[in-house]
Amino acid sequence: MHAPPFVTPRSHVAAQSGKRRKGKYANYFEVGHNTFEFVADFGQYEGDDVTWHTRVIMNPSAARAFLDLLTESLEHFERRYATTTKRTSSGD
Repeated sequence: MHAPPFVTPRSHVAAQSGKRRKGKYANYFEVGHNTFEFVADFGQYEGDDVTWHTRVIMNPSAARAFLDLLTESLEHFERRYATTTKRTSSGD
């Protein structure tokens, strides 16, 4: 038996599970890392306040797979709908 792939098309996952997933809106993010893992915190920015609601912890291979999938999905979106605005990083 082999391990499941990191990346599975969304429609395939939804069809397999048959269950609705709970979604949370996020418009504010922070990402950090240590030697072994990446930590992504998601929250909602309202006025001058951020309400944090989700933390995802990934190993480096899963973080790379997530980045590749997100990049591919964003490129597909931009080809189909419109180019998004690039933001500059303030933490570098």
